[in-house]
Amino acid sequence: MNKIKVDIRFGYKNPFLSVCLLGNNPNDRWDKVHNWVHHHLYCAALHAMRQKGAEVGKDPRIEKDARILSRFHGYGNWHGLEFKSEIHMSNFTLEFFQNVTPSENRNGGYYDFDKYKKFPYLLKIRLKVAIRTLIEVISPLCDATITFTDAPENSVEYLLKSYSESCHKNSVKTLEDVQASMHDYDLSQNNNDRDKKKIKCGELKYFYDYDGYLHRGIVYHNLNNMWWIIENDTEISNKASFELFDRTDEPIRKVLSTEKKIEKLKTERSRQIKAENFLRCNSIQKEINKLTSQLE
Repeated sequence: MNKIKVDIRFGYKNPFLSVCLLGNNPNDRWDKVHNWVHHHLYCAALHAMRQKGAEVGKDPRIEKDARILSRFHGYGNWHGLEFKSEIHMSNFTLEFFQNVTPSENRNGGYYDFDKYKKFPYLLKIRLKVAIRTLIEVISPLCDATITFTDAPENSVEYLLKSYSESCHKNSVKTLEDVQASMHDYDLSQNNNDRDKKKIKCGELKYFYDYDGYLHRGIVYHNLNNMWWIIENDTEISNKASFELFDRTDEPIRKVLSTEKKIEKLKTERSRQIKAENFLRCNSIQKEINKLTSQLE
């Protein structure tokens, strides 16, 4: 029996692994008993995650809102590395996300942009292990080609690529071109940092990132009041001018006021209530009570 031909694709930016059937003949998508020919690959992928220790089952949201579709959707959690699975007539996909670090979206980490950047270090390692395991399990069962759609780029290359694709700065080819192009641009409203100092392209600036820790990098103007920050060879951020500053005595980790801590804890408590994680809600409430007593 000939193995089915598939393309296994994986992307980093918003981590996913998909298995797509190759070929244009719709009849190739069905076996003799009219099941999808790639269904066994889907089952093998979920079983591999279970063997790694992940809890794998139905997607609670689909089960609640569209139960008739529930058998085509799944959800898993491997010690903080969460994923949603979905199978269709010509492919199946696993989308990875996390809710360990605070989400920018009130509905949770699944709806964040640039998910990989928000992954804690250990979850990035766990993601790589999961992807390697899935590819090793699926590949022998089919005739597979493997495609990485957006492997991490060098940060300078990423920045110049972004400029080349922009209708505002498509003439720049080097970082020196970026700095030179600023001479013809009115930055009067867009280059004031947190302390009202004028920002110049190519200088060092500091900022607090979503993880609450102090970061630094070389800044280059993007659009309006947004600035690119090259932190190292692979890490690049995009921040508003008022988030940037020259460091004086700022702590390594951002210190929140008691009121802000309580506000964040209440937001997290609401999210855990929706997820029916009541043990976590109880511990959060104890922390809220402790902080509230400090204000009295």
